[in-house]
Amino acid sequence: MLEGYSEYGLREEVLQCFEHMQMEGIVPSSVTFLYILKACSKLGDIPKSIEIHGEIARAGLLENNYTMGSALINMYMGLDLSGVALEVFKSFVHHDIALWKALVAGYVENEFEEEALHCFEVMQRGPISPDAGAYVYALKACSGTGELVKAIEFHHEIIEKGYNEDIAIGNLLIDIYSDFGLLNDAESVFDGLLVRNIVSWNTLVAGYLKYGLPSIALKHLERIQLEGLCFNSVTFACHLNACGLIKATKMGQKIHEEIGVKGFLEDNLSVGTALIDMYGKFGMLAEAQKVFDSHLEHDVGLWNSLISGYLGQMESEKALHCFRQMQLECCFADCGSFVSVLKACAMMQALALGKTLHAMILGSNFLKNDSFISNNLIDMYIKSGSLPDAHRVFDKIPTLDVVAWTSLITGYVEHGYCKAALELYTTMNSLETFPNEVTLLCGLKACRNIGAIAIGLEIHNDIELKGLLDSNLAVGTALVAMYMNCGFFATAQRVFDRIPVQSVVLWNALMSGYGQHGHSGEIFFAFENMLRKGIHPDPDTFAIILSACSRAGLLHKGSLYFNTMCSEFCIKPSLEHHTSMFDLLGRTGALGKAAARIMDLPISDDVARRTILYSCNKWGNIELGMHTFEQMLLSNQCNQC
Repeated sequence: MLEGYSEYGLREEVLQCFEHMQMEGIVPSSVTFLYILKACSKLGDIPKSIEIHGEIARAGLLENNYTMGSALINMYMGLDLSGVALEVFKSFVHHDIALWKALVAGYVENEFEEEALHCFEVMQRGPISPDAGAYVYALKACSGTGELVKAIEFHHEIIEKGYNEDIAIGNLLIDIYSDFGLLNDAESVFDGLLVRNIVSWNTLVAGYLKYGLPSIALKHLERIQLEGLCFNSVTFACHLNACGLIKATKMGQKIHEEIGVKGFLEDNLSVGTALIDMYGKFGMLAEAQKVFDSHLEHDVGLWNSLISGYLGQMESEKALHCFRQMQLECCFADCGSFVSVLKACAMMQALALGKTLHAMILGSNFLKNDSFISNNLIDMYIKSGSLPDAHRVFDKIPTLDVVAWTSLITGYVEHGYCKAALELYTTMNSLETFPNEVTLLCGLKACRNIGAIAIGLEIHNDIELKGLLDSNLAVGTALVAMYMNCGFFATAQRVFDRIPVQSVVLWNALMSGYGQHGHSGEIFFAFENMLRKGIHPDPDTFAIILSACSRAGLLHKGSLYFNTMCSEFCIKPSLEHHTSMFDLLGRTGALGKAAARIMDLPISDDVARRTILYSCNKWGNIELGMHTFEQMLLSNQCNQC
């Protein structure tokens, strides 16, 4: 009877049955107590558990009874009384594998992974050799602590002992290697399994998705179907995730239909969350909302996916509306929820709402353990124009990482406080927090803006130490731009020559630098060199060249470049190009030629017309000035209609 109650999870009935046994004077056996201990653990009844422990001891059932000892350890670990469990373990003079496994497993399940690894290593030093089950818990502990080196050591031991074909061990190794991005090793373990279950496949596929390789993930998903395995909810969620990442709309919709046919939609929150996330990535927000509305209950994962979907399509107001609805449904926000709505506030520059969210976050105590929220708070305050608030959040972060430093430095640069930004950069370096690529880009921009060549040289040194000049085009381009703006042309050219891939953006940085210092000849020389190397100019290239022609008063050259841009490179002139040409015509007294250009302009391009008016005033061309003024009046009337 006890066995039946226990099998069906009827724990209270197990204890009631035990009490009836005692009243009838039936002496419980070891097996009886095993059922009782399991029931006490599941019910969380600490007083009853201690009472039963006493009865077992008085009945003399503990001495050399490793099964009973293991059951007691399991019970106390289940009650979160790891100290008492350890005392039970120590009460045995000798320890068999079952006792060790119970202790290690209990520590793992209570998230004391370091203690679990310590116990496992102590066991290894003794006469007891770990079995496959013990290695399962050791690998779980490695996964929890991020101990990759230990996991690899255990993997070698597992191979030596012939446990490498164990499916539970294999699945854990696939998970660990995937977590660390060692996908070839994960694949190797997977291929070595004689028997694979759906968990094996799901774990491998999830690893490829985590590291942005949806195409490989989809190939494995096809193999699952070819091998005749049935998808479970995790597999479907992975498949939907892969479709979302590669924007495979038709495939995603087909999977949605299959999920409905197989009955995975009803009350399956993980599949629902994946569907909403996928439709959000497709930009099909009505479909995402429809999936959300089809669920009777909404957990925080569903809400977060919907909010992220709206946010991904720049629908920040709708994202915030969802957040308010989530609160009305009494669904508590988690870190992901707050990160999303902070991003929405940043998009809208909604400072007041951002401060309200900040207060909610403080009340939820998330800031103590989540630097990601702190960094998003800094970003929200910066984008909302409140640098003092951003700095206050920064100052309260207990352990500052490079992301926090970069967020604040970026904010100061964006708001024009370049000197303060560089002071922060110097402080960060002095505290041995090493800059990432974004930090370096912001630092170079600040140096470029205020001509801080001394710190620019330090940043150049940081770039060299990281070896980024040969591998990161954006950093190399920013370094060239910084040296050019500071007038260090020879150094800029040396850096330029070292960059292996010379894009049009890099050439533009070089030419723009020459332009800012009035070296129009060098711009034209660089442009010809760029063409000889087979690099096609873009609209920005011609904006730099035409501006140089305008400043130098080179009417013939400017007209030639303008015509080349239109005819040879098929670039449609922008307002900036027209404005440079009008300015050039004005400088050279050729305003009559500007009249024809006015008619080609879109009716709303008043900036170019103002440039012509300025030139007419400068050169005394009253007739053209009046005509241009009339065009501006017409433009204003059309805008008011």
